[in-house]
Amino acid sequence: MVISDTHEHCLNGANMPEVDVLHTGDLTNFGELEALKESVKMMGTIEAKFKLVIARNHDISLDAQNRVENMSDDEYSKCHYSALEIMTGQLAEDAGVVYLKEGTHTFSLKNGAKLTVYASPYTRGSMGFQYQINEDRFNDATQVAPGQISIATNHIPEGVDIVMTHGPPHTILDPS
Repeated sequence: MVISDTHEHCLNGANMPEVDVLHTGDLTNFGELEALKESVKMMGTIEAKFKLVIARNHDISLDAQNRVENMSDDEYSKCHYSALEIMTGQLAEDAGVVYLKEGTHTFSLKNGAKLTVYASPYTRGSMGFQYQINEDRFNDATQVAPGQISIATNHIPEGVDIVMTHGPPHTILDPS
């Protein structure tokens, strides 16, 4: 099951079949720590072998490069560290949530197969995890479209089974 934009909405996992879950971001409205905790707990109600999660622009506290208004750099640094602890610490482990930072991740399946996932929270738009409209965050310089500049630090490699991003595929509901 692929979900996104839950924005603090609580899904009732008890009413769902056992499925693998890919959450492609916007767990919260503004990245508040309590909202992240509740979102992780909500994911814990879903019976699944895999619960892979990426952040997105509304999950601001997970973006080290962004900063919440009215917070000093030191306050935001502490908030960011706490947000990462929520997504990667004991609460997430107990809920079966695996938080994926940008890059390629490989998982071993029960049948011995490998699953390779490329994950990125970055998108064009506002708030957290942003890049500019003329930038290509996902392809190396030899693969960018005309007029685009590659800024890829973790480009999508060949052989990936699943790409987890929040934005649409190129030219499909993509205003760029």
